[in-house]
Amino acid sequence: MFLNPWALLFLVAVGVPVAVHFLTRPKPVVLPISTLKFVREVIQQRRARHWLRDLLLLLLRTSAVMLIVFAVSRPRPGMQQTVSNDDDADTVRVVVLDSSLSLSAIDGGTALFEKARAAAAEQLRYRPNLRANLVFAGAKPRPVFDQPSQNFDALRDELARAKSLPENLDVLRALTMAAEMLAPRDPSDQRRRELVIVSDFQRANWAQADFSVVSKETRIMLESVTPQSPLANLAIAGGRVIGHTAEQAGGRVEVDVGNWSSAAQTVTVEVQVGDATRRLSGECPAGRQTTLSEELALSDFGWHIGSARIVSAMDALTADDELALAVEVRPRPSFLLITRQASTLRPSSSHYLECVLAPEAVTNNKGGTSGSGSPQVIRSTADKLDAELLAQADLIVIDHPGTINEQTVKNIAGAMRRGKPVWYVAAEPADATTLQRLGAELGRSLRMPVAFQPAPQGEWRRDLFLTSVKYDAKPLSSLGESAATLVRDWRFSGGLVSRPVPDAISDDVLATFNDGTACLVVTATDTSSLAVLNADLGTSNLPSHAAFVPLVDELMQQLTERRSLTTTAHCGQSLLVRLPVSGTSASSLEIIGPSNGDAGSGELIDEGGGVNWRWPVVGVPGSYRVQQGNQTVFALAVSAPSEESQLDPLSADVLQNRLAANNTVFYRPAGDSEQPRDTLWTWLTVGCLICLLGELGTLLVFRT
Repeated sequence: MFLNPWALLFLVAVGVPVAVHFLTRPKPVVLPISTLKFVREVIQQRRARHWLRDLLLLLLRTSAVMLIVFAVSRPRPGMQQTVSNDDDADTVRVVVLDSSLSLSAIDGGTALFEKARAAAAEQLRYRPNLRANLVFAGAKPRPVFDQPSQNFDALRDELARAKSLPENLDVLRALTMAAEMLAPRDPSDQRRRELVIVSDFQRANWAQADFSVVSKETRIMLESVTPQSPLANLAIAGGRVIGHTAEQAGGRVEVDVGNWSSAAQTVTVEVQVGDATRRLSGECPAGRQTTLSEELALSDFGWHIGSARIVSAMDALTADDELALAVEVRPRPSFLLITRQASTLRPSSSHYLECVLAPEAVTNNKGGTSGSGSPQVIRSTADKLDAELLAQADLIVIDHPGTINEQTVKNIAGAMRRGKPVWYVAAEPADATTLQRLGAELGRSLRMPVAFQPAPQGEWRRDLFLTSVKYDAKPLSSLGESAATLVRDWRFSGGLVSRPVPDAISDDVLATFNDGTACLVVTATDTSSLAVLNADLGTSNLPSHAAFVPLVDELMQQLTERRSLTTTAHCGQSLLVRLPVSGTSASSLEIIGPSNGDAGSGELIDEGGGVNWRWPVVGVPGSYRVQQGNQTVFALAVSAPSEESQLDPLSADVLQNRLAANNTVFYRPAGDSEQPRDTLWTWLTVGCLICLLGELGTLLVFRT
């Protein structure tokens, strides 16, 4: 509160006028007078007059001394000065500059980042005893130096080249990095520590802030570049092209539009995917997100890229008015049925499965198709299974396969790593061994909630019914309100016994038999899905029920739902994608980015029998394609995080109190012209002069 607090010691001088007042009081004088009547009246009048004069003089002199002392001490109420400008103070300072997307917003014709740059430059001016560092805070904090330095020229050069990036802000990582830089190297290091954060303090990012990672000895200054009036913004928060079928390469496009302003607006979005274009219009309420949708027909199967763009958007942040889209449209799925049961064996478990997967399919032992527009079912025994068959299938169905050798299990695991889902009908004791080997091959990627084991020798599992069913989860939710009635009549035989796996996700067990063993398990791996139906369909009555077809159809959609979903990634994050290619090396593939080149697009690596796309820091927004020659084998839509579009900031009270974690946190708007100026000392000096003039006037009034 005081620029020169040492001057307050001179407040003891207030006692000088008081002492002078009492020391200079007139002493009584003895005079020989015959009568005192009239003298006493005169003395009484003069005593009252002098008492008033002396009191006024004492107050004016004391006030003058106090005012001049406070003027020298330079009080600054309302100004929160936590960083030192003293050239003699040995100081370590870290400046954290928010470089997330929200700093690209325009206020009064100037980007918030330019205001933030000026505020950061002010804190990086050269001082002899100052060591400083600059951290650009985005999805991953990027420091200029590993430790604070006196190379201010390099810091200013990096600051001049910096720009706002299409990333979100990881507040905790930035604070942790700054705290590590400010930590003393040894107990003898008693230098002053200062942390200066320049940001718009956007609510979506800073609500997770925790200043407890910063030591209590560190002085924390928050420099805000938030405008006084809230900024209105329209943004495309997300987009999808969904619902494609084999009968027609069509579907629906959905665009999520956020209206982060104080008034409802009519928004028009232009969507272009491949050769198809659509205009979506709708009313967006204030402060909410609305989904606009329209039918969209795509002419060809394969990968399609495009974009969604707000037409004539007048808002503060233009970088979020456009969103890249990438979607794969594929024909109706093909199924690989691994079984040792002959196709001519009817009825049988594999026959039931084939009928419900592709009723019109005409198959043979090595594969076949029923014609245009129909799904394909490929039958194969486990010993004849090869990589070509696995690559053709959209879903791998395993039923009564017998004993599967180790190499085949590895091939199936490799197909799952490349995104192929598997539906395993576990009916025989050998299936327990296969599931165990498959789990060992996939490692931590497969998180099964139960472990399957063969039933005890001589025990035949029969007349089992369901006692615990998750009716609200797919695929059982497709049965609707009559699900409980339908399930009551189902009877199962065969299968394996199971035991729960500790610390596993029990929600993946969707149905349980009356003996406590699992009936239906659907779990996800890092890249695909695995469903296990623990029963022999050939000896169960489920295939004869009307619910069998919709149940299996819903399960197939659940397992293959990734087939035609928009593939997206966020800027600033890391990316690892297992490309859906087989028999191909990374050297034969090329990444084509928005600028028609692969610079800054990560790298393709041959790994684990396939090709991985590794990208430590995802770059600029846009559509990226992985091509083999002229054919696109994978596409990725990169976008900025949608939370950056909500520009409303946290209040200073929340930052200084609820999130401060008992640290002393100072807050001030950077460059705010209405900030209290350091002018109080001049008024105190003027007040001192007024007191002195008042003393002179008092003496004149009392004719002293």
